[in-house]
Amino acid sequence: MLAKSSKLGVLNINSGDLKEGAEYIFNIKVTIPNTSALGETSITVAVEEEPLVIKFSRWSGKIGVEKDLEIEAYVSDPADITNKITVTWTCTQGTATCLNNKGEALFTIFIGNILKIGKSDLKNGSYYLFEAAASTTEKSTSLTLELIIDSSLKGDVQLESLEGIISNRVPIKLLSKIVSNEDSIFLWEFDPKTTSTKTINLNKSFLEIPADYLDYGKTYEIKLTMTSKIDNKSTYSLSFITRSARPTCDSLKSTKSNDLYSLEGYKCVSPTGTTLLYYFGVKSSEGIIDWITPESSLSLASIRVKSNTKFVVMKICDDYECSEIYSNSLPKSIRDLGVLEDFEAEIQNPASTPSAIVYYAPLADSLITYNYILTINEFYFSTAIISSSTLDIYISCLRSLCENQNYVSISVLDYLANFTTSIVNQLTEDILSEQVTQIIEIFEPNMQLMDFTKVSILTNLLGVKLLAASLPGMDPFIYVSDCNIYSERMLSDRVNLLSTIELDKSSIVLNENFQINETYVYDILVVIYNFTEPVFDITFYKSGTYESFSLVLDSEQTEIEIPTNDSIVVEIEGSFDTTLDYHCLNLLDDNTWDTVGCTINSITNTKVSVSISYQSTFKVSKVIYPCGIGRGPVIAMGIIISLFLTLTMFFVYNDYNTEKISKISSILLIYPYSSLFFEQQFYRRAILSLQFLCNYLILYCLIGVLELYYNDPENMSKKPYGDYYESSIYPGAIAWGITQGVVIPFFILNSIYLRTTISFYIQAAIWFILDAASILGILYMTVTYCQVYTFYWIINILIFTGCQIVLEVVYAGLVRLLLPQSDKLGQLSKIRQIHENNPLGTEVDVVRNQPKRPF
Repeated sequence: MLAKSSKLGVLNINSGDLKEGAEYIFNIKVTIPNTSALGETSITVAVEEEPLVIKFSRWSGKIGVEKDLEIEAYVSDPADITNKITVTWTCTQGTATCLNNKGEALFTIFIGNILKIGKSDLKNGSYYLFEAAASTTEKSTSLTLELIIDSSLKGDVQLESLEGIISNRVPIKLLSKIVSNEDSIFLWEFDPKTTSTKTINLNKSFLEIPADYLDYGKTYEIKLTMTSKIDNKSTYSLSFITRSARPTCDSLKSTKSNDLYSLEGYKCVSPTGTTLLYYFGVKSSEGIIDWITPESSLSLASIRVKSNTKFVVMKICDDYECSEIYSNSLPKSIRDLGVLEDFEAEIQNPASTPSAIVYYAPLADSLITYNYILTINEFYFSTAIISSSTLDIYISCLRSLCENQNYVSISVLDYLANFTTSIVNQLTEDILSEQVTQIIEIFEPNMQLMDFTKVSILTNLLGVKLLAASLPGMDPFIYVSDCNIYSERMLSDRVNLLSTIELDKSSIVLNENFQINETYVYDILVVIYNFTEPVFDITFYKSGTYESFSLVLDSEQTEIEIPTNDSIVVEIEGSFDTTLDYHCLNLLDDNTWDTVGCTINSITNTKVSVSISYQSTFKVSKVIYPCGIGRGPVIAMGIIISLFLTLTMFFVYNDYNTEKISKISSILLIYPYSSLFFEQQFYRRAILSLQFLCNYLILYCLIGVLELYYNDPENMSKKPYGDYYESSIYPGAIAWGITQGVVIPFFILNSIYLRTTISFYIQAAIWFILDAASILGILYMTVTYCQVYTFYWIINILIFTGCQIVLEVVYAGLVRLLLPQSDKLGQLSKIRQIHENNPLGTEVDVVRNQPKRPF
């Protein structure tokens, strides 16, 4: 037993470890290393004798004589599964021995597990009371059933006897074995009648009784009647179910001691006399219950409670029922925390580990502390047996781990989704719908950011597990939120009748031409993720067979593809941009997406309709077109730089010794482009070339920046460019206008005012900064964004380069018109002497007054 116990301070005692009727004394000694502290106690365990368990392959009812009678007794010894058990059969009619058709004894005594009686020996009108007595050398038990023989009946109905512990906390499934060569109808009846208002299907050969359908403290006779539609003859079988009263406690008290809340249930009793197990938890002001202690046979516990706790709660369970008891008195306190130290101290008691995780995980004040709590959580549940109650505790810990927004990263959520998948896979009992809902609610806010593969595996597993716990014909499980789930188990005739599945504002329209196997039991699982790019999954499973009115469920579901001649239409609610292109993608086995098996029918701002050819995982996604680097702006920039740098070097060399220029029209000299064709002093043409370079680089860069501002290049990169619309010119026009703020001052300065060494250096510094920023900006924007972005950019460059040339002609004309009106303008210009009243086209002489300098 010690070898099987993986947790410090926990002794795992499995079924069969202890001998019946024996009394054991367990001594426990606790020490603290490097100290003299010592604690010691003992526990005495008396092992009660468990009775033999016996049940029949069929239960009481009325049968015909069309087939041999066979009754099998299933017997076992819970204390020792290897124990040899002898089964002895007897049959009586009242006080006499059962007789056959010949008036002879049907049989006297038969020893064996399977009793067989030929159909010719079954006497019409007889009431046979069969008894099977099971015995070992130390204990014995017996079970009886009554059969009524009616030779007019055709077919047979068999219900297994329900013996041993039947927990009413979960749905009860009743499966029958039917033998019928005719079309028949079925009816389930309860005696006494139930008071439940729930509606269940009572007209199938199988029945699922919801956990809360039967009344407490009553024993029900459950009768399944099969009636032939041809001759209206009926045969039936019986079963019995007892719904015991719930266990009770007088009260639950909570007291605060040493920063812990001590909880204790008083005077708790089970009406069936079976062992009670206790679970403790807290209920928040939002109504969420976190179970934080493992099952215990002790009615007391010490826990910590979070600040949003409204009640503490205790759940008590016997073998059949559970009750929840709340405490209204919850003293509040504020305590100073050293989270890591306090957490380590608390988990020294393994039973307190879940409570410590729930309390300290949201309070973790460092990544080291949070990761440590995460590790302890994994270790605790990896070594636990995952029952339904353990899963409840895990969900509480999972919720608290995800509450710490400081350290819950996407990688942590992916890890938790993966670990949760492992926990659910290990579940030894049927999963409950409320457990599925809680797990989905925990991950749902961040699902879109998580690894979709991990999200999909977990979500599908929860759906499949939930389906495995149900019978066909029950209400489907429907969860509606950002992650919508629909799951239903159905017979084959339901598949083609299920025309539309509604999930909030989304829907799945199924066709009526599925090529189904009429004997199969089908499971359908639909999941719609309302992401920015919606994802939906449709999966069918084969989960059993339903043939000749007999339902046989497989131990595991098998995913299948149901062939269909028509498409399945899916309409998904969402937010879509109709100016963009979308396509429907299918998730392949290698976790890549491809455009196969799915087409988009229509799309609006709020809904998309798609048709799929088969069942799989699909998503509606924006079309991402190939992204090539648009070279246009870089080429334009390169041409401008090459041109004006070449001109600059040429003018510096050519104008070095220039002393006089004659017969130059003043307008041509003022106009920058025409002035380049006339030799001038002071390297003026070289300076003008640099000015032109700066002007156009600024213009080109500003056009790119404003394209970013007015048009989202990421979206534009995902849509093929087409026409150049009227709105496409706005970024270029605005950039052209802003550029004039740089062009005009330098234009005036270089056209009119004195050129000095200082002014040149100031201009040169400004040009250098603006040129460098523009070049880097153009290169960055060209490399970063796709051709579709640079397409509109280069068109605007071509348009507004011409506009700039025209505008500078206008500038020259305006200066020429204004120049004669001012004597000061003529006096200030030392670059060229423009005589005040010279008409357009007269000569202007420029004399160089400075000494020659070497080149």
